[in-house]
Amino acid sequence: MTRSAPTVAVGPEPSAAGGPQQAARWARQTAAFAEAASVIARETELTTVLDRLAYEVRAVTGLLTCAIILVDEVTEVLRHVGRSGLPDDYPTRVEEARRNGAPMVTLDAYRARRAMVAPGSRARVLADPRWAPTQNIVQDNEWDTFVAVPLIVRGDAIGVMTGFSPGGTDPSAEDMQFLQVMADHAAIAVDNSRMSAELQLRAAESERQRLARDMHDSVSQAIFSLTLYARGLELRVGEPGELDRAELGAGLRELRTLAQEALSEMRSLIECRRPVELQRRGLVQALEVLAESTARKTGLTVEVHSAVERLSLDPQIEDDLFRLVQEALNNVGKHAQARTVAVDLLADGQGGLAVEVTDDGVGLREPSGVRAHFGMETMRERAGRHGALLTFGPGVGGIGTRVRVSLPAALG
Repeated sequence: MTRSAPTVAVGPEPSAAGGPQQAARWARQTAAFAEAASVIARETELTTVLDRLAYEVRAVTGLLTCAIILVDEVTEVLRHVGRSGLPDDYPTRVEEARRNGAPMVTLDAYRARRAMVAPGSRARVLADPRWAPTQNIVQDNEWDTFVAVPLIVRGDAIGVMTGFSPGGTDPSAEDMQFLQVMADHAAIAVDNSRMSAELQLRAAESERQRLARDMHDSVSQAIFSLTLYARGLELRVGEPGELDRAELGAGLRELRTLAQEALSEMRSLIECRRPVELQRRGLVQALEVLAESTARKTGLTVEVHSAVERLSLDPQIEDDLFRLVQEALNNVGKHAQARTVAVDLLADGQGGLAVEVTDDGVGLREPSGVRAHFGMETMRERAGRHGALLTFGPGVGGIGTRVRVSLPAALG
C-alpha cells in the first residue's frame, strides 16, 4: 500500500477487445456480480459478505490479494472488514505502518475519491523503514502492483477496496471496471449494515421507552402498593399492647400476594409478553381481575361494566386499553380521594369503542385536567398510536373525574 511515483488514475471504460476470451471474462464477471448480490441479500454478518466479495475479486481478476478497508473519517485509522489472500496479522501491521507515517495509496484513493494503480510497490515498501511492520510479509510474496478503488456512499468515501497483482501483470481497464463495480457492491453492503445497526439502536431505544412506560403502569405501582402495605404492617407491629397474630398473619399473606403479582408483571415485561390476565382471559375479564386487585390494594370499590356483547380486538389495542385503564385506576388510588370507581366499555358510534374510568373523588384540580407527569404522557402516547381520542373531564353531575378513551372502528 505505497504511494507510487507515478500513480495512475483509471477511468471506467473497458477495452473494446472481443472474441471468446472476452466472452468468457464477461461470463465470469457476471457470475461474480450475481454471487455478490446474492451474498448481500442473504447474509447478515458484514464480515462474511465482504470476505466473499474479496474472494470473488481475486477469482475474476487474478489479483493475489484483496482487502476491503473502512477508513475513519476523522483519524483515518484503517479497519480491514473483508479480505482474501492476506495473512491474519496483515491488517494490524498495515495500521502500524500508517502510524509510522508510511505513504499510502490507500489513503490517496480515499481522499481523492478515485481509483489508483501503483506499479513497483514491492520495491518501495522494502526500501522504506516506515513500512517495516509489513516488510517480511511483502518479502515472502510476489506482490508488486498495488490497486486501490474507493468505496463511495452518497458521494462520500467511506473506505477502499485494495489488491496486489504480481509484477508485470498490471490490471487491465476491464479489471478496473470490474473492481469499481465490486467496490460499489461492498459500499452497499457496508451502508446496509450501518443502517441496520442504526435501526436496531432506534428500536432498542423505543423498546426501552416502552418498558419504562409499562413498568410505570404496572410494576412500579405494584411495588408502591407493597411499600405502603409493608409500612402499615410495621406500624401495626409497633403499636402498644398485645400483638394480634392472626391479623398479622393475614397481612403478611396479603403482602406475599402483592409481591407475587409484581413478580408476575415483571416477568411478563422482561419476556415481552402481554399482561398475564389479558393473555389468558381477554380484555373484559382482565379488567375485572385488575379491578379486584385495585380494590384490595386501595380499599376502593371498583366495578367493571361492559355494554359490548362481542369484543374482538387487535392484541396491541387490547394491551394499550388495559394499560390505560390500569394507569387511570392508579391515579384514582393516589390522588382522587375517591370511594368508588366505575370502568365502562361502551359502543361508540359506527363500530367504535369507548372505555371510561369514572370516580367520585375530589375532581380535577387544574383547569386543563391534566398534570404534566409521566403517567399522563404515556396515556396520551398509548391512545395516539391507535388514533384514539383521550379526554379528561368531570364525572356525573360534576362529581369526581372521568377519563374516556374513544377508539373509532375498533369493533369493525
